[in-house]
This record gives sequence, C-alpha cells and structure tokens, in this order.
Amino acid sequence: MEPEPVHVSPCDGASVLQTRRLVLRPFGPDDAPWLQALMEIADVNTNTLIIPTPCPPGFAKEWIETAHRNAREGKAFTFAMRDADLRPMGAIFLVVNAPHAHAEMGYFLDPAFWNKGYCSEASEAMLRLAFGKLGLHRVFAVHFGSNPASGKVMKKVGMVYEGRRREHVRKCDVFLDLEQYAILRDEWWEKMGSA
Repeated sequence: MEPEPVHVSPCDGASVLQTRRLVLRPFGPDDAPWLQALMEIADVNTNTLIIPTPCPPGFAKEWIETAHRNAREGKAFTFAMRDADLRPMGAIFLVVNAPHAHAEMGYFLDPAFWNKGYCSEASEAMLRLAFGKLGLHRVFAVHFGSNPASGKVMKKVGMVYEGRRREHVRKCDVFLDLEQYAILRDEWWEKMGSA
C-alpha cells in the first residue's frame, strides 16, 4: 500500500507542506524578527549547531536569504513551522547531497511548543518530501548527546540509531558527541505501508 503524500502546493517557487496540525512553508523576509528572537533563546541556541552562540543581530535575515538561495539551487529545503493558527513555532530543513541521494534533516522549535509531538509531525512531512517528491535514498539526522529529546523524535519517525560520533563538534568551546539516526527509503515505505 502506497502512503498518502503530504499536500504540496506552489508558493513563491517552493512548496507548502500541510499536516494535521502544521503548515510548513518557506521563510519570507517578514519572518526574520520572530526567527531572530527564537534563535536567541538559550535552550534553542545551545542545542542547535547551525546557530552561533551568542546569536548575532541580523543572523536570521542572512539565514533566510541563504535558505532561499539553497532552495533555488536544490541544495537544501527549509521551512518555517507554524501551527493551524499560523503562529510561528520553529524551523525544519533538509540539506541534500544529490550525488549520494541522501539528505540531513534538522529542526529547532520554540520551547513553548516542546513535548507536544510537533517536531515528529513536521519530520514525517519532511520524510514524505524527501522520499516522495525528491526521490532520495536515505535521510539522516544528528543530535547532541546532551539533547536526548531530539533522539526521541528521530526514533518516533522510524529512524534507526547508527552510532555516536565522539566529541565530533565544538559548541561554546565544549566538544560534544553527536548521536546519529537514519532511515532508508525502503524502510520508510515499509513503515508507511504498515501504518
């Protein structure tokens, strides 16, 4: 049984993904103020490698511009996460390595929305995009060893734990372990077929 795809519609040359409780759409210039504020929250900032600590003024604006350029070039697909009332919640993205047909998925979420299943729901939509529309073979994700909640999201969407990269990255002058999870296209189709 083939899984039902996420609803995809054109939006400024990109896609809008809708799930039961979420709208995932490309970032626009008007999103920079709330995104900057989110990136400056300590619990978000210290658990996310792509955000410098401290987060400098104007970083969100530059990040959005880079996201648009990467999407045009097919290198990465980045979405603002919003709830059904269109309240801004966070971000989720796929960084594509086309020659190897895989992508790295990442996300960060406003702590006000933690522990409600939103990251899992958004991640499932991104896997549909990755394995459906983009035709990728593999999606992987990593989290800091100090952030096991992110690993729970990865497990919930069917990713398999692949191992620990010991003290692989440095954040705030501390070397941190990365825990890696991944799912293959066939595994995802099988999971969707049994759902």
